[in-house]
Amino acid sequence: MVAGELAASDLVAAIDAGMGSTTVDTVNGASLELTLDGGAVVVNGVATVGPADLFAHNGVVHVIDAVLLPPSE
Repeated sequence: MVAGELAASDLVAAIDAGMGSTTVDTVNGASLELTLDGGAVVVNGVATVGPADLFAHNGVVHVIDAVLLPPSE
């Protein structure tokens, strides 16, 4: 979970501005690296964003095709 309301277009713009990647911080303090692969947003090199921009009353949901676990310490 990331704080704020980031639409898919915001994520793609941040990736473009970052020259191919950008990093966002999760609410638990971990970082996620976002890149593009064939026009699709990829999280940490393993999870591809499927349906995006599912707006809810408490934020925006972007469905991914993998499970991401917090880093172990």
